[in-house]
Amino acid sequence: MTSPSSLEKTMTDRLNEMVESRFELIKNAQFLSILGIDNKTTSPYYIGHCIESVAEQAINELCQKLTRQHAKGTPARIHVETGLYKVISDRYSDHSIREYYIRHAEGSLDDDKQLVSVYLSHVDFAGITRSIEEQVKHLESAGLSMLATSVVDEFGLRYLDRHHSFHAKNGWFICQTYAPNWNHSFDSQCQTRYSNILSAFRWIREDAGIDLEPSFSNYVDAVKGLTYSNARIESRTVFGKGSSLQIACFKDKIEYRFTRSAFEALAAFLMLNGFVPQATAILARMNTLQAA
Repeated sequence: MTSPSSLEKTMTDRLNEMVESRFELIKNAQFLSILGIDNKTTSPYYIGHCIESVAEQAINELCQKLTRQHAKGTPARIHVETGLYKVISDRYSDHSIREYYIRHAEGSLDDDKQLVSVYLSHVDFAGITRSIEEQVKHLESAGLSMLATSVVDEFGLRYLDRHHSFHAKNGWFICQTYAPNWNHSFDSQCQTRYSNILSAFRWIREDAGIDLEPSFSNYVDAVKGLTYSNARIESRTVFGKGSSLQIACFKDKIEYRFTRSAFEALAAFLMLNGFVPQATAILARMNTLQAA
């Protein structure tokens, strides 16, 4: 993990390196201008922006490192609210702090370093580390909940009173959705949902020993391969024949066909990860449908 003092030290070291490099850059740019080389402007190196950019990168690197360690392959990410460290530019920052940096005159490295000290004194290092620690505690469960959300959305399991809610036929438990077209091949939200479902299926395989991933992976590859001239998956195509999940494609719809054990495993995953009412209703309806 990290502590307020270690985070402050990391940020202090980086900011001091930055102001020294920035000072040399501006000094050399001014000298080039005297020699007749137009260096345009040094305004992008406004000291307040430079300080907050370095701080942001340091915090983002820490968040990425801890995310890799604790997210367990889920899409959950650690994030720190910018208001905790963007004390100069944040809309809720102290007006006097902003003015202090705006009035800063170039030319003194010692003054630049003093600006770093003032900035550091206003950063809520304890608040930043508390936020990170709290997120780490719940990161895996938050990520699994995100995976479960993608599952219920793709398979229409959020509201079971809808017309297209799952049904049983020929021993399969079937979820139905609209057929994808070539727009889905580059739709980022769609691709994120597919990726999350594949991750959820890996968890189900590890927990229940039922492998749903190959069928869905082949289906996703087919969707990604759609083009303007080849806009839909050919009707009557079936992915995963003979497996626990068969995906049947038709002109206007997709049928996800689960075996009973596969659908029970899916319901168990949802129950463990934030969708207890839906999972309970799914299991109850499965028994009703099978008895009918």
